[in-house]
Amino acid sequence: MLDRRWWLHSVLLFLVLPWVHFSGHSCLQGHLGKTLGGLLGPLPGWAGNIPAVLWLTTLALILGHSQRFRKPEGALQLGNLALHVFFVVIGIWSRVSEIIAVGAGVFPYTVVVVGLHGLFVYGLGRALKFDVGSLSVASQAAVGGP
Repeated sequence: MLDRRWWLHSVLLFLVLPWVHFSGHSCLQGHLGKTLGGLLGPLPGWAGNIPAVLWLTTLALILGHSQRFRKPEGALQLGNLALHVFFVVIGIWSRVSEIIAVGAGVFPYTVVVVGLHGLFVYGLGRALKFDVGSLSVASQAAVGGP
């Protein structure tokens, strides 16, 4: 039986997806960028020339290292939600017909590359006596991305 967190995760995903534009940018991200850009406009000299994404990243790093935000409740669920939205935004431009047309040539190459990767990671990991769980997480991070 699924617990309440997964139900809440699905509901939040359903509520956030309408905020995603087909252009690949979320409304919230656009509003944050415009607001921050408006606040940074009057800064003198070099500070006004720094892109808003760097200011947002700096702010996120500062807040992330403060005691108040060290271990927030629901951070895992929010991270999963953000990854789902990321995958939706990436995949929203995909056309199934193009994926099928290109996939026939890419699939054998992918099988070879991922197979060699698996042999290398698990072979070297076994020789160095790493546990399979750690090797699997490392492999997924290398092949699957975020």
